[in-house]
Amino acid sequence: MIRSVIRWLRPTTQEPVGLEDQGKRTRGHEGTRNLRVSSQCIGVGRCESRERSHVPSCPRALVPSLFYSVLTATVLFLAACSTTSPPTTTLQPPTDTATVELDAGLARISEWFAGDFDNYAQVVTGREAKSAFVHERIHLSFVPVEVPAIGGSVFFARQSLDDDPRPIRLRLYRFAMEGERIRLDQYRFNDEAPWRGALDAQRLRELSRSALSVAPDCAVYFSYDPARERFIGATEAGKCRVASERFEAGVVVEDRIEIARDEVLVASSARDANGNLIYGHPQGVAHRHRKAQWFGGLVVVNEAGRNARPDQRDWRTLRDVRIHNEGGWLPLVGGDGRRLGISLRLARVRFGDDPDPALVLYVLDDATGQSISYALADATSKRIGINLKWVQVQLQLSR
Repeated sequence: MIRSVIRWLRPTTQEPVGLEDQGKRTRGHEGTRNLRVSSQCIGVGRCESRERSHVPSCPRALVPSLFYSVLTATVLFLAACSTTSPPTTTLQPPTDTATVELDAGLARISEWFAGDFDNYAQVVTGREAKSAFVHERIHLSFVPVEVPAIGGSVFFARQSLDDDPRPIRLRLYRFAMEGERIRLDQYRFNDEAPWRGALDAQRLRELSRSALSVAPDCAVYFSYDPARERFIGATEAGKCRVASERFEAGVVVEDRIEIARDEVLVASSARDANGNLIYGHPQGVAHRHRKAQWFGGLVVVNEAGRNARPDQRDWRTLRDVRIHNEGGWLPLVGGDGRRLGISLRLARVRFGDDPDPALVLYVLDDATGQSISYALADATSKRIGINLKWVQVQLQLSR
């Protein structure tokens, strides 16, 4: 799925659990240039319309994450890790772990895990702070499914990079009780190609266990932390070992994951036999994926563009558009199927020192990646829109 992957880690028998390694690219503003390296390195109130550059350009360092990568674990060359990173989240052990009653705990973690998650806000914050170590942007989608062949609470996991909707990984994640803990295993499709299209629930119900692979020693075990209102999970110390072509003794992988009502945090690392860090953030800073909400609505655009003459009234109406509020991106397409050179971005972001995020609707110039204009609303708003005469947008939170 990743166009180019430098493979240097392979499981001895089966691939370990994780949310996968991603084929990477670095980006300046909203533009993209491919970097072929495997690594892991966001009721209408009154809205303002302004001219503003969307995201400052800043080189992005690459941060690996086993939760994304252990099934096809790879090597990357870490940039210097001294950094002026913005405020970040380091995963901590539970302060007062309590066992959640079996059925209730499994139901709760399953409810929180379902949905779409994106770390767009984290990436933007890192770029604006000109950090030397910026996480790669990953979009995660977890859809509850039934797979009798493996049982438990199962999710069809789809992962993509930046604004590219094409999946780079497709997996099955299975939560089940093991004693007083919740265990997460990740199953890999032996042949992933047939699953790249639309989700086929019936085919999953008929799937055989022989069509899947799993690495039991790399399971993640969760317990509930009532003080922090989240599930805290980790691989068992020293057990998740991966064979390596570079290191004869192989490497030891560690995953630490937090699942809360509205976010999923992931911190992963790998060390050689001498304890030297091979990949992972030196300070253990996690990828922070916030749960996305979907908005739907209407777009009316003059296909002649923003510099259209008064006599050029080539209007096109796009109905039932969908975009999520954690950096969702929607390119506008004309009646003949061609791109119009503008797109929309919807995100919850902070401006300057303001501690409260705003819901922002950007109109972007695809050629430069810069915002032509944008509208602001409260982060909890259920509606947002913008009217630039040549393009008009109305969005409402989907039910």
